[in-house]
Amino acid sequence: MEFTPEISAALDIYAEESTTPSEKGYILSIQSESTRIKSILGDLFNNILDVDTNLIMWIRNACKYGDNFVYLKIDPEKGVIGCNQLPNIEIERTEGHSYLNQLDNSDGKAHQVEFKWREKDLTFNSWEIAHFRLLGDDRRLPYGTSMLEKARRIWKQLLLAEDAMLVYRTSRAPERRVFKVFVGNMDDKDVEAYIQKVANKFKRDPVVDPQNGNVDLRMNQMAVDQDYFIPVRDQAAPSPIETLPGATNLS
Repeated sequence: MEFTPEISAALDIYAEESTTPSEKGYILSIQSESTRIKSILGDLFNNILDVDTNLIMWIRNACKYGDNFVYLKIDPEKGVIGCNQLPNIEIERTEGHSYLNQLDNSDGKAHQVEFKWREKDLTFNSWEIAHFRLLGDDRRLPYGTSMLEKARRIWKQLLLAEDAMLVYRTSRAPERRVFKVFVGNMDDKDVEAYIQKVANKFKRDPVVDPQNGNVDLRMNQMAVDQDYFIPVRDQAAPSPIETLPGATNLS
């Protein structure tokens, strides 16, 4: 869907409007009474995570898929030291919210959250992944819902309609001509061979026999743009060459 210009533009608008800088030029504003906390968070978001560059892409992916997964590089002593974008369609989120776990919470795993990268067969803890999601449809939990979900069916119908129109135009648009060949009192058995002989004088489209590799003119199938040769008995028949128009209203 993203390759449709209108849909791609809509995703760009969502991302740009969600990350509009403030009057001071900051996309993310940090509010705290502690100067130390503001300094640490400012360094984290602006320098380490580089939200000025990455946030617009994260928001666009979240609007497109309903989810966005970012891997956080964590150092035991320094904390978060970097981040990497993960392929959204390959990440699974598992939660310990099953009914049996809620009844028996003795192991403390009722609310455990893990992430799994299917292609790499890697498992991440909850603090290693920043999961952006657009909640709204409880049927899709624990995942979010794409902003394009409501337009998916209409887009598919439009795509099928465009394909059907292209097939109709390519198959009905060509014009063909009808050649009326005078055969006089020729025997009916000889008419077909004579018409083929006349047609071969105008067009020779050889067909290769796939069984023996020989070139055969007699087995040539008529394409949509080939002309018709029709035998006539009356030499005074009007319009010996007629044009069959293609389909109309194709523009």
